[in-house]
Amino acid sequence: MEEKTILGYILGFTFSFVTIFEGMYVLSKVYPQLFRPLPSSVAVVDSLKIEKDTTGIIWEDTTSIGLEYVEAYKLDSLNKELDKVLIELKKYKDSVVVLYRQIQQVKMELQKKDAMIEKLQAKLNESKTDRAKAIAKIYEAMEPGAAAKILENMPDDEALEIILNMQRRQAAKILAELNAKKAMKLTSSGK
Repeated sequence: MEEKTILGYILGFTFSFVTIFEGMYVLSKVYPQLFRPLPSSVAVVDSLKIEKDTTGIIWEDTTSIGLEYVEAYKLDSLNKELDKVLIELKKYKDSVVVLYRQIQQVKMELQKKDAMIEKLQAKLNESKTDRAKAIAKIYEAMEPGAAAKILENMPDDEALEIILNMQRRQAAKILAELNAKKAMKLTSSGK
């Protein structure tokens, strides 16, 4: 009988120990700050009430918690927030770097296209000049009166380009054959 009593005490003690231990384990997971050890130098504050601090955390009745413990918990919360903000900033920084590279690439492409446009423009101008010279040679070979009749009906800029690409003597003969108004327009618009 005595063995049953001792066995009952042992079983009761073991059951109580396991139950208490398991309860403390669950509480430590739910409320990790509850079982954080206090440094020996921390003075325990009898009553500390902070309604809402700048972090938005509400602190109430910390009768058995030391002031240093409360500050450490706040610091942990702030550090977690800081880590989140730093992660977000890194994402934005990475995005900015990618966009900057894309902008640089587009600028280089635009510079290449601008250079290509300049070359094509120069070729076009050269082609127009060659064409104007060829047409001017044709008009030079014509009788001045016949050439003047054709030039009178042409737009001023085209007629002027042809005259400017002729030899001076032949151009002067053709201008002499043009009506005075058209000749004056052509010689004054070439400024």
